[in-house]
Amino acid sequence: MTEKDAELAELEVEHKRLELEKLRAEISEASLAWWKRPGYLGGLTPIILALVGVGTAWITGFFDTQRQELASEILSLEQEKTVLAQEIEQAQLAIDLGYLQARLAAEDTDYALGHFDAFSEDFTGAVNTFLDHQDDLPAELYGALNELLDASAGRFNIIKITEASIDELLERLDKIAASPWAKELTTDPFLASLGLLTSPDGKIFDVTKARFLTDEEAAEVR
Repeated sequence: MTEKDAELAELEVEHKRLELEKLRAEISEASLAWWKRPGYLGGLTPIILALVGVGTAWITGFFDTQRQELASEILSLEQEKTVLAQEIEQAQLAIDLGYLQARLAAEDTDYALGHFDAFSEDFTGAVNTFLDHQDDLPAELYGALNELLDASAGRFNIIKITEASIDELLERLDKIAASPWAKELTTDPFLASLGLLTSPDGKIFDVTKARFLTDEEAAEVR
């Protein structure tokens, strides 16, 4: 074998070796799962990048939407809270005004009934005098006075019952959940006749107007 023939033989061997390695590589690639093959992975890369971009955009949009919805819910709750606070304030004012109106009526009635107490002693004295001299009185006069005293006694009994009812009403009013400022208000017969009460600091509250009077309005009352 010449030197040239030896070189050709060596080249042939090298060629066969390369073909064998290529065949082994093809066999190795063929044995891989389809999703692990370089061709598939290479073709999948743009798709993965696209999906990542879409996913990122979707997630960003999703959270933006969630933030907007949350902000809207918070705003709605704040508005509901404001409305509820106003309703509670109005309800409390209605309670306070009802309490004050009842107090004015009760105290005014109690004051009026108090005038009858001034006559109770005179009435008792008249009854005692009548009883002491009833035998000396003419029959007609005795009958007339007896009827008059019976009627007067009935009226005084009604007055006493009414006074007891007023006292009971005032006790119940003390248990009403009126505001502290409303319970601090006081009145007198003159102011009560006008539907007015005074606060500890001298301000005048008008039940009809449901507010404290201005200094100018209060000056006109005084």
